[in-house]
Amino acid sequence: MPKEVQAKVALASGRTSGIGREASVLFAKAGANVAASGHRKKEGNETIGLIRTAGGDGLFVKSRRATGILDSATNQLGVGPTINC
Repeated sequence: MPKEVQAKVALASGRTSGIGREASVLFAKAGANVAASGHRKKEGNETIGLIRTAGGDGLFVKSRRATGILDSATNQLGVGPTINC
């Protein structure tokens, strides 16, 4: 994973197991902080534990369903683009 993610935040859904979980850990190893969502709280918190063990920090947000699709994102400072899918 490129070092361009170092000190950045990776936002991802469907991160409670499998490929999604492993991708979150790879982001953490590359220096990113990970905001992960999914519908299984226990597994999501386990993912955050793995992220922290890999040297990153993370936050889990339980969602009603994990589709792997981010519906909307806005840069907190309002200088970046807003994405609506």
